[in-house]
Amino acid sequence: MAHSTRSSEESHAASDGAVNAISGGVPSRSRPAVALGIFLLGRLLLWFRWLASDRGPGDVQYYFTSTQALPMQGVTTTLVEYPVPVVWLLGTPQLLAPGDPEKYLAVFVAMMLAADAAFTWALWRHTPRPLLAITVWSGFLASMGTIVYLRFDVITAALVGVALLLLRHRPGLAGALVAVGAALKLWPAAVLLPMLVMPKRLRQTAGFAAAGGGLACLSLLLTGWERTASALTWQSDRGLQIESVWATPLMLARINGGDQEIVMSQYKAFEVAGSGVDQWMAWSSLAAVAGTIIIAALLVKGLTAAKHAAGAGIPSIDRLQWVALAVSAMTAVVIITNKTLSPQYLVWLAAPMVVAIALDARPGRRWTNTGLLLTLGLLTQLVYPIWYPSLWGGGAAEPETVRVTIALTARNAILLVTGCALVTEAWFGTTFPARYAGSRTSRR
Repeated sequence: MAHSTRSSEESHAASDGAVNAISGGVPSRSRPAVALGIFLLGRLLLWFRWLASDRGPGDVQYYFTSTQALPMQGVTTTLVEYPVPVVWLLGTPQLLAPGDPEKYLAVFVAMMLAADAAFTWALWRHTPRPLLAITVWSGFLASMGTIVYLRFDVITAALVGVALLLLRHRPGLAGALVAVGAALKLWPAAVLLPMLVMPKRLRQTAGFAAAGGGLACLSLLLTGWERTASALTWQSDRGLQIESVWATPLMLARINGGDQEIVMSQYKAFEVAGSGVDQWMAWSSLAAVAGTIIIAALLVKGLTAAKHAAGAGIPSIDRLQWVALAVSAMTAVVIITNKTLSPQYLVWLAAPMVVAIALDARPGRRWTNTGLLLTLGLLTQLVYPIWYPSLWGGGAAEPETVRVTIALTARNAILLVTGCALVTEAWFGTTFPARYAGSRTSRR
């Protein structure tokens, strides 16, 4: 058994060494003080941004009031727009700070910071370019602003990011982390599919099934089917959210004399009402179908290429880079084709993109994707929270409304460009055996 373990470790080390030789560098883990400094600087920027704002708790106040009423209302009627495990997650600060909104906020932010730190540590430990990875991740969070700590999506993103980084050496744990992420925000469930490109698929699937099945069974036993499935029905019944890609033409029409109006729906979101909404909702549905086909084709191509890669001596980390790229592409497609889009959705995209950037051996593509990601973050923060009141509350022809609508349009246009780039990169990235043929020949 000991000999088997040593052989496995030597194999992993040889694979990592080959990747470093191919990419022309070695991991920069010899400078932990620099990495810590980058991490702290990024979080200080978030702190200063919060001090410069109205210092409001954002959605955390809603989480607090909802979970405070939990003993009286029960799980079946609390936060029904979220899966049941979210109620358990958001109820945790109440155990540590019962009835105190300020302490609840402090505990909540500490939980988000812990998730952020865990992913940052994984980037440090498990990528060949840790300083680059930490810099891009920290820069993105700073560009997004305080919303990353005032909503819980950073936990889901961190779970997916850490799962990707553990996929080579701890596939069972990676599958379990993805399942926990899916129990909180649903979308990570699809992450398991591109993960199957990697070796040890059975362990990945078993980890996912054990954790996901356990949480699903617990939810069913405690709350029943209707509450367990409430998050799915909630999402399907929503209208066209003002920040979504498919609402953009209507938002532009609004500032150019259209009859479109902004309304607060029963789903606690600002949605577009007026002429053209039904048509663009239909286009969104068609786009979702097209997106599903694109994702399916990408997965088939990746799995087919993986069969050839397994017998061609391709380092597993090269396949992992494709998995991270495919997960990024899938996440972008999900966000783009959805009729809803909230600012924190960009955090979903950032985690796998940072992993893909850190593993990519091509500097040009690394910097292009970094630029796209940071630009998305900056424009998103301009739209929300900085100029957001003008987007929904201002007169359609007011300069402030025009300004934020243009910023929103630019953000969504860059999101489309990013999604197309990621899908293209992932599609052509399945030719990795050919890319490495020369390197293998030169090492013989």
